[in-house]
Amino acid sequence: MTQRVHLYDEGALIERLSTGIKKRTQEVIFLVGAPISAPTEIGGRGVPGVEGIIQLIREEFTDDGAQSAALEEELRNAGASRYQAAFQFLQGRRGQRCCNDIVRKAVLTSRRALINAADIPPDEACRLMESDLDGWTLTRGTESLGSLIACHPHRFGNALLTTNFDPLIEVAIRRAGGKYFRTILHSDGYLGQTTGDGCHIIHLHGYWYGSDTLHTNLQLQQARPRLKSSLLSLLRNKLVVVSACGGWDDVFMTTLMEIVGDD
Repeated sequence: MTQRVHLYDEGALIERLSTGIKKRTQEVIFLVGAPISAPTEIGGRGVPGVEGIIQLIREEFTDDGAQSAALEEELRNAGASRYQAAFQFLQGRRGQRCCNDIVRKAVLTSRRALINAADIPPDEACRLMESDLDGWTLTRGTESLGSLIACHPHRFGNALLTTNFDPLIEVAIRRAGGKYFRTILHSDGYLGQTTGDGCHIIHLHGYWYGSDTLHTNLQLQQARPRLKSSLLSLLRNKLVVVSACGGWDDVFMTTLMEIVGDD
């Protein structure tokens, strides 16, 4: 007989993350995914979800009917893996640099205004926009998470893991008066390589500038033993809160299941 899993309700979650951790001190680490940055209303600002990203990839081939048709065929056959299939198609025909450019376009849709960057290298333009805290649109979830980390650093603000490429969590922390430092990983790496004051924001799949971004199954499932080892150390005996993350088959989920199964 299959054992049923009991799912607790919202009230239990709030109690666990408030009175629960006050009575039984335990550090909380959040893992957040793409939907926390997505628009909360149709036509609103935010980083597009799966279908919005796929549409940006479609636009890359609008001037080539044969490639557009081939992309649509790939998407029809991909089932639930449409996002990965679209990026795999793009990578094979335009390369990793184009994949990074698509991510950059997606992130910039959460800006209220772009800067005049005609004579500025792209990465420098991104850094300038990132420092312009008021120029970004944040969802209520991102804003609240930033406030939680800034106002309660010892409970919630030691580290945060994200599969996102955007800087919105960092923006939210700084808006709330907090500090952070960042580790960006698009291949193997050790989390202890970065030190600083504030919350350690760990981008597991790359970043919107200055880094490659990971999307395809081959990229996400690559062996990353140093990262796996440091994640095991980081997460042990912590309360891990997963928010807006579907759980792709990547190094984080593999590591998390190893921790769960470790006596």
